[in-house]
Amino acid sequence: QLYHILQSTCFINLLDMNFFFLMIRRPPRSTQSRSSAASDVYKRQPQIIAPKFEGSVRDLLHSKLKDAWLNPQFVSDVTRPLILENILDQDVQKLSGGELQRVAIIVALGKPANVYLIDEPSAYLDSEQRLIASKVIKRFIVNSNRAGFIVEHDFIMATYLADQVIVYEGIKG
Repeated sequence: QLYHILQSTCFINLLDMNFFFLMIRRPPRSTQSRSSAASDVYKRQPQIIAPKFEGSVRDLLHSKLKDAWLNPQFVSDVTRPLILENILDQDVQKLSGGELQRVAIIVALGKPANVYLIDEPSAYLDSEQRLIASKVIKRFIVNSNRAGFIVEHDFIMATYLADQVIVYEGIKG
């Protein structure tokens, strides 16, 4: 299931705290119905991109994902559509906002999880990249039989991406 939440990064922060609490308190499972490679802990993509990694995109992916990003299915479904090959040898510190966002999406999806919390994946992406990213995220989560909660302020991307959309309105604070 993919849920798309509009206008509520606070919702992701609340889920972030609650999932962490639930995962710590969950008793060990006697039988594992899911892939043993997948963790019960979600992977969250941050809303603000501030690269701290020193090195190339290739080095970052090896550091964060080991060789998972080289899996032929992952390459076909995620890295190729997000046009990773053009920036692999570039310094992470020198990437544009859109390039950083694409790398952040790849890193978030490259880590095994049962629930993905992704905050504003369309930030820094142009309109064409937004549509590609939404298709990549949805296809990846659906095909891997996982769940995703995505906060998004772009309604078009939200409708492209989600099975269900939740719209919050009200006064901030």
